[in-house]
Amino acid sequence: MLVVDEAHCISEWGHNFRPDYLKLPTYRRELKIPLVLLLTATATPAVMADMQAKFDIEDEGLIVTGFYRANLDLAVVPLPAEARDGWLQAEVRREPGAPTIVYVTLQHTAQQCAALLQRAGIRACAYHAGLDSALRSQIQHDFMAGKVDCIVATIAFGMGIDKADIRRVIHYDLPKSIENYSQEIGRAGRDGLPSRCIVLANRAQLPVLENFVYGDTPDRAAIVTLLEILQQSGSEWEFGLLRLSNDTNIRQLPLKTLLVYLEMAGIIAPAYSYFAEYRFKFVLDKAEILARFNPDRRQFLEQLFTCAPQARSWCTMDFDALWQGYQGERQRAAAALDYLQQQGWIELESKQMTDVYRIPPQAVDTDVLADELYALFEKKELSELARLQALLAFFTSTRCLSHELARYFADEQAPSQCGHCSVCRGEVAILPPLPPLTLPNENGLLAWCDPLIALCHTRHPRILTRFLCGIATPLTTRVKAKSLAGFGQLAAHPFADVLAAVSRIYPAHHD
Repeated sequence: MLVVDEAHCISEWGHNFRPDYLKLPTYRRELKIPLVLLLTATATPAVMADMQAKFDIEDEGLIVTGFYRANLDLAVVPLPAEARDGWLQAEVRREPGAPTIVYVTLQHTAQQCAALLQRAGIRACAYHAGLDSALRSQIQHDFMAGKVDCIVATIAFGMGIDKADIRRVIHYDLPKSIENYSQEIGRAGRDGLPSRCIVLANRAQLPVLENFVYGDTPDRAAIVTLLEILQQSGSEWEFGLLRLSNDTNIRQLPLKTLLVYLEMAGIIAPAYSYFAEYRFKFVLDKAEILARFNPDRRQFLEQLFTCAPQARSWCTMDFDALWQGYQGERQRAAAALDYLQQQGWIELESKQMTDVYRIPPQAVDTDVLADELYALFEKKELSELARLQALLAFFTSTRCLSHELARYFADEQAPSQCGHCSVCRGEVAILPPLPPLTLPNENGLLAWCDPLIALCHTRHPRILTRFLCGIATPLTTRVKAKSLAGFGQLAAHPFADVLAAVSRIYPAHHD
């Protein structure tokens, strides 16, 4: 039997799509697994249909257990961006001890909001992926133990959080999708007691969310670069993901997706992976370690240690020297180091994961394949943008929010009026319109874009637009584009508007 939790990750239309999960149906067929159980709390009808198709699940095998939770009070509070801080402070101070999660989009917003609440005397902490992992564990532990009352977090917080008495979940920024919203509010009131879920909504946050989507779509030219690298590599292709990401200017997550697409199309086949770099330091004395082995193994370890020159405390393994000097195999050396680490005799660090793929001989039309792959990403981009529009439509709904949320996840059993949401209280959210934004004139755009063009030698409109909208890519990170005056200047503008303006100055062409 094959059991998959968070099974919406299998579907490209699921909100937490994981490229490797696409391979599960193939593995299931290869291993001839008769029974499959897919579990998720956030599958829309489209995702359900996709999972059914991928795993040949009949309609009677689809079970929706219900989504409606009677103890959650859902509210949408339309607020201009600048009014949120005052509202947040006043709301949290009303019940300062009530366990609360405040969700934000960006790491620096988490820091700012936590500081704001601390100044108001609230026991609040920021939590995001930029913090040291030991500190994150400590903050999470303090929250679970009731030493911290309010966590201000990016979506990095919540996985594995099972605190039953969370009384408030506040979205300071718009969530990324209805699915994310439902997962995040799902952390409230697990003890069955009344809990409040409040979204501070305005349209000004939309461009930031859209920019996350646009940042993950690789350019067609970048896909062509990847395919050319692949073709020049012969029958075996060896690479490190970070280096390949830099060489192609494709972010690591979409790059992983591309590799899975190529694997499923039979263009590449995974062979194995290894760490390119090993370094270690002795916990036990070298002589003491050697004394624990029989002569044959001791000799191999002596050779291994000879080929790991020591700088201060760390020894860096030179596998080439081991092979040339003693015909010592890399695999045997890596296994020996792993064993010494398991015994606690050395402290081992391995890095630079290197992937090796086999490339079956075949004729590939690069242009056609690049078009097909780019089309898949464009389709995904449109689907993600539609998800954001669905989010806005949900928050401005004139019908009961609990009912609409349940219906989004194919649960038709929820009451048509819950009586505990802002719509049922007669408070339909009307979001303030976006203030009219004017794009700079041609000279202004040239002044911002030309320094980047000089550094990167590209006039590709999408690359320039990402830069102006503050979306980092491997290329702009490498040339330190964040230090240029133009980086992020137009982050508040819709990406499509900026792209149209840039394309008029630098007409699209394949770089």
